[in-house]
Amino acid sequence: MKKYYLLILVASFLFVGCSKDDDGGSNTQFDGSISAISDFLGTDTFEIMVGLGMTINSGDNPPNIEGTYLSSPNILENSNIETDYPGRVFLDYQSEFTNQKGLLIDFSGLHLPGGSQVDVGNGAFISGEGNLFSVFLITETEIQGDKADTVIVYSGEISPDGIYSYQRGFFMKNNYGSEVFIDNGKGRILNDEDGLAERI
Repeated sequence: MKKYYLLILVASFLFVGCSKDDDGGSNTQFDGSISAISDFLGTDTFEIMVGLGMTINSGDNPPNIEGTYLSSPNILENSNIETDYPGRVFLDYQSEFTNQKGLLIDFSGLHLPGGSQVDVGNGAFISGEGNLFSVFLITETEIQGDKADTVIVYSGEISPDGIYSYQRGFFMKNNYGSEVFIDNGKGRILNDEDGLAERI
Protein backbone atom coordinates (compact mmCIF):
# COMPACT_ATOMS: atom_id res chain seq x y z
CA MET A 1 0.00 0.00 0.00
CA LYS A 2 1.31 3.37 -0.98
CA LYS A 3 -0.08 6.82 -0.39
CA TYR A 4 0.89 9.91 -2.30
CA TYR A 5 0.56 13.34 -0.77
CA LEU A 6 1.70 16.59 -2.38
CA LEU A 7 2.24 19.16 0.37
CA ILE A 8 3.07 22.27 -1.64
CA LEU A 9 0.86 23.60 -4.40
CA VAL A 10 3.10 25.22 -6.99
CA ALA A 11 1.55 28.05 -8.98
CA SER A 12 2.12 26.29 -12.27
CA PHE A 13 -0.16 23.48 -11.12
CA LEU A 14 -3.16 25.80 -11.42
CA PHE A 15 -3.29 25.52 -15.19
CA VAL A 16 -4.39 22.44 -17.12
CA GLY A 17 -2.23 21.87 -20.17
CA CYS A 18 -3.55 20.99 -23.59
CA SER A 19 -0.60 19.10 -25.07
CA LYS A 20 -1.11 15.47 -26.03
CA ASP A 21 1.38 14.40 -23.39
CA ASP A 22 -0.67 16.06 -20.65
CA ASP A 23 -4.26 15.40 -21.69
CA GLY A 24 -4.44 12.05 -19.92
CA GLY A 25 -6.82 9.27 -20.87
CA SER A 26 -4.16 6.69 -21.72
CA ASN A 27 -5.17 3.31 -20.36
CA THR A 28 -2.78 0.89 -22.03
CA GLN A 29 -0.30 0.67 -19.15
CA PHE A 30 -2.45 1.15 -16.06
CA ASP A 31 -0.91 -0.89 -13.25
CA GLY A 32 -2.09 1.01 -10.18
CA SER A 33 1.20 2.88 -9.73
CA ILE A 34 1.45 6.63 -9.12
CA SER A 35 3.02 7.14 -12.55
CA ALA A 36 0.20 5.23 -14.28
CA ILE A 37 -2.43 7.20 -12.36
CA SER A 38 -0.78 10.49 -13.33
CA ASP A 39 -0.55 9.42 -16.97
CA PHE A 40 -4.22 8.46 -17.06
CA LEU A 41 -5.55 11.64 -15.44
CA GLY A 42 -3.04 14.01 -17.06
CA THR A 43 -0.06 15.31 -15.14
CA ASP A 44 -1.42 18.79 -14.45
CA THR A 45 -4.84 17.56 -13.34
CA PHE A 46 -3.18 15.00 -11.07
CA GLU A 47 -0.94 17.63 -9.47
CA ILE A 48 -3.84 20.04 -8.91
CA MET A 49 -5.83 17.27 -7.27
CA VAL A 50 -3.19 16.08 -4.81
CA GLY A 51 -2.18 19.67 -4.14
CA LEU A 52 -5.70 20.30 -2.88
CA GLY A 53 -5.46 17.31 -0.54
CA MET A 54 -6.88 14.39 -2.51
CA THR A 55 -5.63 11.11 -1.08
CA ILE A 56 -4.37 8.68 -3.72
CA ASN A 57 -4.20 5.02 -2.71
CA SER A 58 -1.97 3.33 -5.25
CA GLY A 59 -1.32 -0.38 -5.69
CA ASP A 60 -2.29 -3.29 -7.93
CA ASN A 61 -4.36 -5.28 -5.41
CA PRO A 62 -7.42 -3.16 -4.58
CA PRO A 63 -10.30 -4.43 -2.43
CA ASN A 64 -13.66 -5.27 -3.96
CA ILE A 65 -15.87 -2.19 -3.56
CA GLU A 66 -18.90 -3.22 -5.63
CA GLY A 67 -22.05 -1.68 -4.21
CA THR A 68 -24.01 1.54 -3.81
CA TYR A 69 -23.00 4.28 -1.36
CA LEU A 70 -24.53 7.55 -0.16
CA SER A 71 -22.57 10.63 0.88
CA SER A 72 -24.91 12.68 3.09
CA PRO A 73 -24.34 15.45 3.92
CA ASN A 74 -21.92 16.08 1.07
CA ILE A 75 -19.40 18.67 2.31
CA LEU A 76 -16.71 20.68 0.49
CA GLU A 77 -13.25 19.84 1.81
CA ASN A 78 -11.15 21.97 -0.56
CA SER A 79 -11.35 23.76 -3.91
CA ASN A 80 -9.48 26.08 -6.28
CA ILE A 81 -12.70 27.91 -7.17
CA GLU A 82 -12.54 31.46 -5.82
CA THR A 83 -16.14 31.60 -4.57
CA ASP A 84 -15.96 28.28 -2.70
CA TYR A 85 -15.36 27.85 1.01
CA PRO A 86 -14.63 24.75 3.14
CA GLY A 87 -17.76 23.34 4.74
CA ARG A 88 -20.08 24.37 1.92
CA VAL A 89 -22.91 21.85 1.67
CA PHE A 90 -23.74 20.20 -1.67
CA LEU A 91 -26.55 17.89 -2.67
CA ASP A 92 -26.31 14.31 -1.42
CA TYR A 93 -24.45 12.04 -3.81
CA GLN A 94 -25.09 8.37 -4.62
CA SER A 95 -22.24 6.31 -6.09
CA GLU A 96 -22.58 2.84 -7.58
CA PHE A 97 -19.60 0.64 -8.46
CA THR A 98 -20.14 -2.51 -10.54
CA ASN A 99 -18.33 -5.07 -12.71
CA GLN A 100 -15.02 -4.88 -10.84
CA LYS A 101 -12.46 -7.08 -12.58
CA GLY A 102 -8.80 -6.67 -11.71
CA LEU A 103 -8.02 -2.96 -12.05
CA LEU A 104 -11.17 -2.20 -14.09
CA ILE A 105 -14.51 -1.08 -12.65
CA ASP A 106 -17.73 0.57 -13.85
CA PHE A 107 -19.29 3.55 -12.12
CA SER A 108 -22.45 5.63 -12.09
CA GLY A 109 -23.36 8.49 -9.79
CA LEU A 110 -26.09 11.03 -9.30
CA HIS A 111 -27.02 13.95 -7.08
CA LEU A 112 -30.08 13.56 -4.88
CA PRO A 113 -32.87 14.40 -4.78
CA GLY A 114 -33.95 14.45 -8.39
CA GLY A 115 -30.80 13.26 -10.13
CA SER A 116 -30.15 16.68 -11.67
CA GLN A 117 -26.55 15.66 -12.43
CA VAL A 118 -25.68 12.19 -13.69
CA ASP A 119 -22.10 10.89 -14.04
CA VAL A 120 -21.35 7.68 -15.92
CA GLY A 121 -18.00 5.98 -16.41
CA ASN A 122 -17.62 2.55 -17.97
CA GLY A 123 -14.13 1.08 -17.81
CA ALA A 124 -12.81 3.22 -14.98
CA PHE A 125 -9.67 2.17 -13.12
CA ILE A 126 -9.21 1.18 -9.49
CA SER A 127 -5.99 0.96 -7.48
CA GLY A 128 -5.16 0.17 -3.88
CA GLU A 129 -4.02 -2.37 -1.31
CA GLY A 130 -5.74 -3.95 1.67
CA ASN A 131 -8.96 -2.05 2.37
CA LEU A 132 -7.69 1.21 0.85
CA PHE A 133 -8.62 2.15 -2.71
CA SER A 134 -8.89 4.94 -5.27
CA VAL A 135 -11.05 4.95 -8.42
CA PHE A 136 -10.25 7.11 -11.46
CA LEU A 137 -12.40 7.98 -14.42
CA ILE A 138 -12.62 10.51 -17.20
CA THR A 139 -16.30 10.80 -17.90
CA GLU A 140 -19.01 12.70 -19.68
CA THR A 141 -21.12 14.71 -17.24
CA GLU A 142 -24.50 16.16 -18.18
CA ILE A 143 -26.45 18.98 -16.51
CA GLN A 144 -29.63 20.38 -18.05
CA GLY A 145 -28.66 19.04 -21.48
CA ASP A 146 -25.14 20.51 -21.49
CA LYS A 147 -22.23 18.08 -21.50
CA ALA A 148 -18.64 18.29 -20.27
CA ASP A 149 -15.57 16.06 -19.91
CA THR A 150 -14.62 15.68 -16.28
CA VAL A 151 -12.15 13.82 -14.10
CA ILE A 152 -13.65 12.12 -11.06
CA VAL A 153 -11.63 10.39 -8.35
CA TYR A 154 -12.90 8.46 -5.31
CA SER A 155 -10.75 7.40 -2.39
CA GLY A 156 -11.41 5.73 0.91
CA GLU A 157 -11.34 2.61 3.03
CA ILE A 158 -13.96 -0.02 2.28
CA SER A 159 -15.85 -1.71 5.11
CA PRO A 160 -19.14 -3.58 5.57
CA ASP A 161 -20.68 -0.25 6.64
CA GLY A 162 -19.55 1.64 3.56
CA ILE A 163 -16.57 3.83 2.68
CA TYR A 164 -14.64 5.41 5.54
CA SER A 165 -12.44 8.49 4.93
CA TYR A 166 -14.56 9.01 1.82
CA GLN A 167 -13.33 11.62 -0.67
CA ARG A 168 -14.72 12.54 -4.08
CA GLY A 169 -12.67 14.76 -6.34
CA PHE A 170 -14.32 16.42 -9.34
CA PHE A 171 -12.19 18.36 -11.85
CA MET A 172 -13.13 19.99 -15.15
CA LYS A 173 -11.16 19.00 -18.26
CA ASN A 174 -13.39 20.57 -20.92
CA ASN A 175 -16.71 22.36 -20.38
CA TYR A 176 -17.07 23.14 -24.12
CA GLY A 177 -17.87 26.74 -23.27
CA SER A 178 -20.94 25.98 -21.17
CA GLU A 179 -21.60 28.34 -18.27
CA VAL A 180 -23.51 25.58 -16.46
CA PHE A 181 -20.21 24.02 -15.37
CA ILE A 182 -17.16 25.25 -13.48
CA ASP A 183 -14.23 26.60 -15.51
CA ASN A 184 -11.65 24.31 -17.11
CA GLY A 185 -8.85 23.44 -14.69
CA LYS A 186 -11.04 24.04 -11.63
CA GLY A 187 -12.16 21.41 -9.19
CA ARG A 188 -13.47 20.40 -5.81
CA ILE A 189 -12.81 17.73 -3.22
CA LEU A 190 -15.83 16.69 -1.20
CA ASN A 191 -16.35 14.31 1.68
CA ASP A 192 -19.06 12.96 3.92
CA GLU A 193 -19.41 15.09 7.05
CA ASP A 194 -19.09 12.12 9.42
CA GLY A 195 -16.38 10.46 7.32
CA LEU A 196 -18.55 7.53 6.18
CA ALA A 197 -20.38 7.18 2.87
CA GLU A 198 -22.90 4.58 3.93
CA ARG A 199 -23.60 1.40 1.98
CA ILE A 200 -27.23 1.35 0.82
